[in-house]
Amino acid sequence: MATGESPESIDHLCHDADTCDGGEGCRHRRCCNPAHLTAATLGQNSARTKAGVQRDTCRRGHPRTPDNIYESPSGARQCRICNRERQRVQTPQQRRRAGTGDRRPEGMSAEQLVEWALEGQEGDACWFWPHLARSREGYTKVRVNRRTLLAHRLVYEVRVGSVPPGAVVDHACHDPRTCRGGPSCRHRACINPSHLIATSREVNTSRGRASHRKPDECKWGHPFTPENTYMTPKGARTCRTCRAARLRESRERHKVRSGWADGRHRAGGQCRNGHDVADVGVDEHGDCRGCLADRQARSNETRRERRAQTRPRPGWVDGRRRADGRCRNGHDLAEAGVGSTGRCRACRRAEYEKRKAKDTTAFASFTPTATAPKPMGPASPGTRAALPPGREPLGRPCGCLRLWSSMAHSRYSGSNIT
Repeated sequence: MATGESPESIDHLCHDADTCDGGEGCRHRRCCNPAHLTAATLGQNSARTKAGVQRDTCRRGHPRTPDNIYESPSGARQCRICNRERQRVQTPQQRRRAGTGDRRPEGMSAEQLVEWALEGQEGDACWFWPHLARSREGYTKVRVNRRTLLAHRLVYEVRVGSVPPGAVVDHACHDPRTCRGGPSCRHRACINPSHLIATSREVNTSRGRASHRKPDECKWGHPFTPENTYMTPKGARTCRTCRAARLRESRERHKVRSGWADGRHRAGGQCRNGHDVADVGVDEHGDCRGCLADRQARSNETRRERRAQTRPRPGWVDGRRRADGRCRNGHDLAEAGVGSTGRCRACRRAEYEKRKAKDTTAFASFTPTATAPKPMGPASPGTRAALPPGREPLGRPCGCLRLWSSMAHSRYSGSNIT
């Protein structure tokens, strides 16, 4: 648009091959200044790009000689001096992964290597092998004579003596009372000869398990006695003294407002919603009955509103009333009335009479067996119990039958009555 031309390729004059390597990281490729743009062929553009990539020095000015150039598997050239400078600032874990963590002098024997590692380390504190990170198990491993050895075992064999057959080198600096052991134990990497002892494998294992034993006291010093120990549903131990203290603090925190006897009632005898507790009373949980009644009223009102929002059928006011004021069974709701839930009372009476007639028919069809009378006692399950002599079934349902029919008729209809 600035020149009115459409060349084969456009090159950036602001690109300097001596200071920029080009490629995807070149910031000049995004330049849109018309004064920095020129028409060029593809060959000229590629030649200027290659001149920047194949220059004789790296970005920091190190010469790209055959001895200082490293060819990566992808074909990229890297400066060895720059690589060494980057490796010096890496963490021990990064150096260990890169294989350049052990920066010891080459050509050392085992004795010379131990002397080099312990040089300058003094005092009774734990000593660690220089420039080496710990393994996943927490130990420090050293490569000696094409063998990988534990650093603390190598130091013990050189400074103290040979390890007896079947024995292991243990760290005396490890205290089971203060250290949990395992891979996170920093004593596993200690190479101080005064902290190393040769013991059997069983003793070493027992000292490691001692770190995982359950303490005899809680963190506040209360002993875990049977009377002071509470087992949670998950099987964890809890100090009863500390648990009671936490409960007391929790109760005190709930008394946040002044003028309140507790979290539910005010000092004047009213609940949080203003009901007089002495008049309305409380339930078995200590909740105000007036609040419960208000909550139930709000729930019923919400239920009625949701029912009113439901789309009724043609000719119906809602799911229970027709437009002419009758229920689904044809009863006049103005005469029959409705219950607290909006249900027709005539329908409820008809259902009650139907169940009552069905119970009476089931009782009238009952006939005792003609077997010999059995001694009185609990009847075995699944057998028919006969009535004693002189006892006949009643001609009408009694209160027991009504109770039985209302509670279990749907399940035990047709069963024998003892």
